[in-house]
Amino acid sequence: MTLRINGEPIPNLVVEQEIRRLVHVYGAQMNPKALAEYMPKIRRQAKDHAIGRKLLLNEARQQELDIPAPEIETEIDGLIKTCGSAEALDRHLTTLGKTRADLRQDIFDARQIEALVEIVTADIAEPQDEDAAKYYELHEGEFVQPDQADVGHILIKAEGPDKQNRAIAQSKLLCLKDQLEHDADFAELAMLHSECPSGQSSGGELGLISRGVMPPAFETAAFSLPEHAVSDPVETDQGWHVIRKNRHVCGSIASFDDVKDKIRELLFQAMKNMALTEYIETLKKEARIEDDASPLDA
Repeated sequence: MTLRINGEPIPNLVVEQEIRRLVHVYGAQMNPKALAEYMPKIRRQAKDHAIGRKLLLNEARQQELDIPAPEIETEIDGLIKTCGSAEALDRHLTTLGKTRADLRQDIFDARQIEALVEIVTADIAEPQDEDAAKYYELHEGEFVQPDQADVGHILIKAEGPDKQNRAIAQSKLLCLKDQLEHDADFAELAMLHSECPSGQSSGGELGLISRGVMPPAFETAAFSLPEHAVSDPVETDQGWHVIRKNRHVCGSIASFDDVKDKIRELLFQAMKNMALTEYIETLKKEARIEDDASPLDA
């Protein structure tokens, strides 16, 4: 596959990298079978993204948008800090087949595109509360806050998967639960005995959890417990847990005042994206786009 914009090729690697990025994004939302069926669309979308980015970059270069060199060096300094050293960054670049000069050019290109996008979207007015209110009325279901449980736990891991080791871990928790029923301090026991990091960091407290986050057995116990109650030992793949439920928070629909700023930002970004899409379509009409030497409908 070869893409060309006005005779200039887009490297296949650019499209392949975008495919991998989109697979990662969609893979978090789809099961493997659905993702496999969606792959043809992902490939088309990746190709379209590569074309759009190249068109924006060409236009930014034509407008000679200036990016101060210190900004690029500041970003490189941040990458060095993330990697731990300049040498580590260079080693990483080598694995990608790139040099420090390539990195500077990549950053410069990205900043030029960002500068062009700011110009394209500069005249878009921010949505007002009235716009947010209309969206809220039409999409109220998006703002349902689910039931939540505020819980803590003590985790004891079995030393092996066999029945005997699991029974030993369970018996340890039964002893701890007996102490809790005789007014032992939950946080203190968690700090002393829990094999979950929360034992040391927060006395076993996990805070508010929603359904679908924890293992099914843990979730069932946590949401069925009365407030301030302690569960019997519950087994999950992690081990055995004693769970304390501090409080239950009933689900509700978030008030408009609580979400209006979020809605306004959502609408603002949607308007910017629409303006950018229209701008790219205009650039496509002015360009000669080829895919495997066959003209694409722009």
